[in-house]
Amino acid sequence: PGAASLLWQPEFMGILPTFLWCMLLLPVASWGFARFGAWTLLPFVGLYAGVQLWGWHLPGLGGTEVEINPFAWQLLFVLGAWFGRRALQQGRAIGVHLPLVLAAAAVLVVGGWMRAVDHGLIRGPAFDFDWIMLKQDLAWPRLLHALAVAYIAVVLFHRREVALRHFPAQALAAV
Repeated sequence: PGAASLLWQPEFMGILPTFLWCMLLLPVASWGFARFGAWTLLPFVGLYAGVQLWGWHLPGLGGTEVEINPFAWQLLFVLGAWFGRRALQQGRAIGVHLPLVLAAAAVLVVGGWMRAVDHGLIRGPAFDFDWIMLKQDLAWPRLLHALAVAYIAVVLFHRREVALRHFPAQALAAV
């Protein structure tokens, strides 16, 4: 009960309670998608914005906070559900648009450059990127990077038939 309520965090399982709550949110989000379309995403975006702008967190036991902030991470989960629904209904999650491809590629290049500098693989300015890269709150650069990776994957594997020719892809699609 403590884990399901998000008040207790098992060791190395910080994402589990957040995932459980997101799974419970899925029927509500699916109903909203069917009834209101993309407008359903607005409250989820608002909740994410609250985390980023005002530092909203869910308290845990003993004066702690829930390790992986469900108020932030729910957006990534719900966006996955939205795009998955679109792919099932329309055959594609999103179309290929050159400006989006270029923007996503730029995000990946900048992210790769930042990490290479951070790990000392290449020379670069000694910036402290930690303040904008918080994992527990799914900082906006992390969200942007995840969406860029997903979009580039969609662009590279734009034909579902090509992606589903081999067993591992077929098994993953079935799951």
